[in-house]
Amino acid sequence: PATFTEKGSKHKVCMVCEVELETAEIDVLTLTTPVVKAENASNGVKVTWTQDEDAANYIVYSSQYNAKTKSWSKWVNRGTLSAETSSWVDKKVKTGEKYKYAVRAVNGKYKSAYKECASLTYIEAPTVTCTISTTGILVKWNKVEIATGYTVYRSELVDGKWAKWETLGKTIPAKNSWLDDKAECGATYRYAIRANVGSIRSGYVAGKQIIFLEQPKVNISNAATGIFGTWELVDGATGYTIYRSELVNGKWTSWLNLGTTKANVKSFTDTTVKSGSKYKYAVKAVSGSFKSTYTATEALLYIAQPKVTISNVENGISGKWNQVKGATAYTIYRAELVDGEWSKWVNLGTAKSTAKTFTDKTVKCGVTYKYTVRATNNKVKSSYGDSNTLTFLSVPTVKASNAGTGVKVQWGKIAGATSYTVYRRESTDGKKWTAWKTLTSVEAVAYTDTTAVSNLKYQYTVRAVNGESRSVFKASATLYYLAAPVVAVEKGELKVTVNWNKVDGATSYVVYRSQMGEDGKWSGWKSMATIKGGTLSWTDEAVKEDVVYRYTVCSLNGKIKSSYVASEDVVFESEKPEEEPKDEPSEDSKDETGTTEGGNEAKPEVTA
Repeated sequence: PATFTEKGSKHKVCMVCEVELETAEIDVLTLTTPVVKAENASNGVKVTWTQDEDAANYIVYSSQYNAKTKSWSKWVNRGTLSAETSSWVDKKVKTGEKYKYAVRAVNGKYKSAYKECASLTYIEAPTVTCTISTTGILVKWNKVEIATGYTVYRSELVDGKWAKWETLGKTIPAKNSWLDDKAECGATYRYAIRANVGSIRSGYVAGKQIIFLEQPKVNISNAATGIFGTWELVDGATGYTIYRSELVNGKWTSWLNLGTTKANVKSFTDTTVKSGSKYKYAVKAVSGSFKSTYTATEALLYIAQPKVTISNVENGISGKWNQVKGATAYTIYRAELVDGEWSKWVNLGTAKSTAKTFTDKTVKCGVTYKYTVRATNNKVKSSYGDSNTLTFLSVPTVKASNAGTGVKVQWGKIAGATSYTVYRRESTDGKKWTAWKTLTSVEAVAYTDTTAVSNLKYQYTVRAVNGESRSVFKASATLYYLAAPVVAVEKGELKVTVNWNKVDGATSYVVYRSQMGEDGKWSGWKSMATIKGGTLSWTDEAVKEDVVYRYTVCSLNGKIKSSYVASEDVVFESEKPEEEPKDEPSEDSKDETGTTEGGNEAKPEVTA
């Protein structure tokens, strides 16, 4: 229902005599003329108007200027819109053409007057695209033919809301790009461009949002297991995509995507590289679908890290490594453990590309060392890793001799050694040897091998030990072992029979005797007899009474003589005349004073 704003009257009048025949009161509806504005929008000309509360509809009219005839076209009804509508977009417009618009409020048979708006030249809104560049965000748009310049706008997403548009600047007509080098890393933006023709400006279409990500600066180097790359973390990045290119037959391959890391990762190790090949890398910071630009690293020749092992040798420490493809030389380094801390690496020299071993003769016994070798090719060096640590231990000088209960093995003390391991091997013919057998580990510098068997040839060696470090293994002492006979003595009438067991390998036996002098000291061993064949006893009839004797027997085989074990002591005591007993005074002969007759002093009282 409309609101009638004023009353009027309707008259019927005779056309001949002009006499009023009939009069009736009627209601009249007056609708306000809409005030119309037109402006360039993103997709045409946007027409807006003021509303009338009594309007049921609005009719939009347009007129186009004809530049040739310099006249406006008739008003064209562009459509009827509902009462709730206060704007409409004319999409059937062309850039550079002039238009004007009018709107009439309508309610049934009632229509408002209309008032046309000022004329408007339509300028299309440029379409915006944005990309991340090395130093900012590059904004581009399509050129508009009649534009005399462009205005660039930017809005930032702050706490989930878009900030007001800010003007970044204006450009000349020929330029249709703008570098926003003030963009902050990790911030989210959107951009818009308006084309300008004098004071008239186009609408705008906001570009898609974009996150500015700085370009990671990548450094690469040869590592133990491949090529190692590192970069600084980029604000706003949720990950990093790594790319690699390889030089093949003088040409670089297309970039190969090696994968994307997590946000907190800032390094990689490419373990798929081949020693002797050249590579370059690039890393892009990533946030969703947005990626930073990249700059390729300089080419790097990958040289694998040689694997070094070291061991003690007779005159120093020997090292060896695997040869590496692409290497033209190898540089050897050494570090020394001093007061529990490692010294700096010392360059020991450079070896040719064909080398794969070294011997360091400048080491000191008892000092702990470690080594590394770097493969090189001009200025390019491989990575390096520590070898096993090793305490240099000299080779012990070993002596072996027949002992009473076996073979006595002796050696000199080695600086730095905490223990010694004794090894033995044997031969029945002196030509073919059995494998080395570990006998024992001792802290002393001597050991008696009681498991040796007579009539066998033995070879002994000793290795100095300190933790995992061992001196070089070197056979050093060879011995034909003859066991010492076990001696037993039997006393006869002023004679001693010496018996002993048969010793394998013995061709004869030498019997020795020693006697104790009046001063209680033993004389040296005196050879008494050499017994050949299978005889296993000898009788000494040249003994004297009251002299203490002891005997021993050595087994012989050519120039080889066993050790010996002394017998028990033997003595023939002479018979001495018995002393006549002295008369003891009787109890009755003691006087009351406790003394004996004749004035002898009394014996001291014995107490318990």
